[in-house]
Amino acid sequence: MPQRKMLSLWKIRSVSLAPIHYSGQKTHTEAALKRHVGRVDSVGGVLDVEEEQFIWEGHPSHKKDLSFYVCCALLSWLIVPILIAGWRYLETKHRVYLLTSERLRVSHGVLSKRMDELELYRVKDTSVEEPFWFRVFGLGNIIIETSDRSTPQVTLFAIPEARMLRESIRGAVEKRKDAKGVREVDFAQA
Repeated sequence: MPQRKMLSLWKIRSVSLAPIHYSGQKTHTEAALKRHVGRVDSVGGVLDVEEEQFIWEGHPSHKKDLSFYVCCALLSWLIVPILIAGWRYLETKHRVYLLTSERLRVSHGVLSKRMDELELYRVKDTSVEEPFWFRVFGLGNIIIETSDRSTPQVTLFAIPEARMLRESIRGAVEKRKDAKGVREVDFAQA
């Protein structure tokens, strides 16, 4: 059974994704593994996940769109702003961030889904940005610089307690780099 700790509005869970012996019944860990990690084969056996651990899952706070929602409410007599506000709500709700000990997944989309995955050993730097409006609500953006060619920068928008999550990401990145034996070398251009 996973341990659960409530931190503000976010769930932080520590789930060990050890191999599961298939007995014909779906266990909680196997269901979580299939949903989050997606490495359960067709027979139900777990493939190569001895070390991967679920660290954090969340989505942007709807508070980031508060002024937008207020404007739409003021113009609600036009009906179209209500539809636009509903769409924005769905877009925010369906953007999901998943952090494991090996990767960061960003899933987004309402009608069509897209999932981007970043291996943690490719992370070069992390920073937290707290605009004034976000600071009022205790939110922040986490900016992750990477060596990945397809996603050189990943931003986690409107995250509650962003500094604490950034430290969790930094710790997971260092552990993953040590496990893979990765060292960063930058070559200066002359």
